[in-house]
Amino acid sequence: MDKSLELEYFKEIFGLIRFIEKQKLKTRDDIQIHQVSDNPFRALIFNPEDSRMLIVNFVGVKILEMCDGKYCLGEIVKKIREQLSLNLDNKELLLDIIKFIRKCQYYRILETVI
Repeated sequence: MDKSLELEYFKEIFGLIRFIEKQKLKTRDDIQIHQVSDNPFRALIFNPEDSRMLIVNFVGVKILEMCDGKYCLGEIVKKIREQLSLNLDNKELLLDIIKFIRKCQYYRILETVI
């Protein structure tokens, strides 16, 4: 999907994003993160529950490291922006991180802390 169309879609559901933004996230305890030896900017995420593997970039690893149950999505977005000095506007960065987190939730890598 075109990035501008995605941004338009997320503008329409911004109220829902505000709710999601406050949820605290945690990487499941049994999830294993292995650095790819020949590429320091990639990591292999292994879910032993269903033997699924996912390869993520260094930003994905940073996000998963912050998903320790203490931070909500809004705080994670802010910290990623500060740590990595990314040249994305807030909505675009939020959109990219939400997509990554939803993918990790789908693969049962992340869970919401209640």
